[in-house]
Amino acid sequence: MSENFSLPDLSWPVAIPFWKSCQEENIKFQYCPKCDAWQWYPLFECAECGGEFEWREVTGRAFLFSWTTVYKAFLPGFEDKIPLIVAVAEVEGAPGVRFISNIINAKPEDLKVGMELKIVYEKVDEEHTMPRFEIVK
Repeated sequence: MSENFSLPDLSWPVAIPFWKSCQEENIKFQYCPKCDAWQWYPLFECAECGGEFEWREVTGRAFLFSWTTVYKAFLPGFEDKIPLIVAVAEVEGAPGVRFISNIINAKPEDLKVGMELKIVYEKVDEEHTMPRFEIVK
């Protein structure tokens, strides 16, 4: 099994703008100007009205909606990431978007629903830059 099995497929056409924005250390989500809807996970067309999306940059500020903490590494290569905090956050500037990623540089006991987070970028390899969350202090 590849060590990077959990990395995204960067060649999926609908998500290329998202992953490119992460490499540039900003974050963009799909927006439908026809019906004023934001979308995450990427789709080929708007689920609300069938309109075409454009990609819009947001601030990178988010608010913690929910989380879970993983205490056991079930797969090789994850032992050094335990405890792993997996969070759902509401993204400022993109109403309705709830984005899932890891909270880094934090302890589970530091977390509170509604707390402010910021999106930071982890360069995994030459091709992959992953968005993560950090607590705003």
